[in-house]
Amino acid sequence: MKKICIILAVMLFFSLTVFAQTKVGDDPTKISIGARPFGMGKAYVGLADDINSLFLNPAGLSSLDHFQGMSLSGKFINEVNYLIVGAAIPAKQGVFGVGYIGSGFGITTLATTFESGRVSTTNESLSYSDYDTILLFSYASRLQSFFDFPIFQDFDFGATLKLYSKQLSGTSVSNGTASGYDVDFGLVYKPGGPFSAGLYAKNILPSSMGGKVVWATGLIEALPSSITSGISLKLLGENGLRKLGMHALRLNFDLDYHPNQTNVPNLMHVGLEWSPVRFLDIRVGIDQDAIGLGGGGLSVANNFTAGVGLVYKKFRFDYAYHQFQATPGVDNHYFALTYGLFPREPEPPTQPKKEKVVEVKEEIVIVEEEIIIKEIKPVKKVKKKVIVKAQPKVEKQKEEMKEVKPETRVDQKALDEWAKEGEEDEGGINFGVIALGIAALAVGLFFIAKFAIRK
Repeated sequence: MKKICIILAVMLFFSLTVFAQTKVGDDPTKISIGARPFGMGKAYVGLADDINSLFLNPAGLSSLDHFQGMSLSGKFINEVNYLIVGAAIPAKQGVFGVGYIGSGFGITTLATTFESGRVSTTNESLSYSDYDTILLFSYASRLQSFFDFPIFQDFDFGATLKLYSKQLSGTSVSNGTASGYDVDFGLVYKPGGPFSAGLYAKNILPSSMGGKVVWATGLIEALPSSITSGISLKLLGENGLRKLGMHALRLNFDLDYHPNQTNVPNLMHVGLEWSPVRFLDIRVGIDQDAIGLGGGGLSVANNFTAGVGLVYKKFRFDYAYHQFQATPGVDNHYFALTYGLFPREPEPPTQPKKEKVVEVKEEIVIVEEEIIIKEIKPVKKVKKKVIVKAQPKVEKQKEEMKEVKPETRVDQKALDEWAKEGEEDEGGINFGVIALGIAALAVGLFFIAKFAIRK
């Protein structure tokens, strides 16, 4: 993989200095992007944080840690139909992306003739169609995974191989097919915090290395190359310059440079994305484009863009409006559906509820136990002190203490009588017992005295 990265870097440098100058054709991927970047004036290279990176900066795919897919449909100047489908699949070694771009239009009109300075139509109908198909295969990863240096720890890189197929058909049109391929390369720098930056080199292969489209007639068209640098600054939100509730606000700025089209001026793209709540994104932007002045000259047009995104769970619906000053009065609308979104801004911290402080006190409870002695003796009541922790008071109600019962059940009335007799015996004087004792002592003394006299 290190060799692949080196080859891509060499191709990027070489493509800036050597390009086939045979003919620069039209690139159908110019406006084949997602509705989210469209709403921000196509200012996205420095942000590059979702599946739209597949079409504007493949390095942004590296930040995906789960599957994402998207689709877009729209109509350019009410004539050209666009359909875009893309998916990104994370793997152990980087992220793989695949995409499809389809665009085309068809017209039917009456033939015209020019006679005697007059233009007139005939009954003969003419039909033409033009369809483009592009397949994209992308790969993105952390740069440090291939070059283990601390300087690369915040850099991601990505590359996209694009396969072109063109089909032009119609009345008196022959050999109207073409095919070719080219490569895009991207870098993203995300050090953490509110700032990020990116670089996107589009169609970097020179014609001599295969970066071209070849028609069946033998005509060769070099695809227009461009280099876009961009920055993104998070003004509000998590890791932003400031926090304001759930608000998230991001400012993006991109600048285009066209190395093999010296007559095309540098173009700027500025966009804002504001998320006042977790399920809503509001976008506005300015997308500069080059328009013809006649005689081969070009000027810069500032096209206004706007859009909105609605989020539900892992889905996001995006709508974008794009103005093209080259076609005044014609509105352009794009719709996209994205699945597998990143987590949104976290919920604002809420004040914890104040809990009632419950005091737990220790209470001394006298527990009376009854002990039964197996011998025939009076039952004694033994009192012992037991320390028990009282349960917390809940809603000002105290749980009543339960009476401790003896394990062995006996006749309570009999025990009480035996205990009473034992207490009377221990506490009073029993004269009968004393008299019996004196008599026994006198008898004993009599026999002792008699035995002593005999001796």
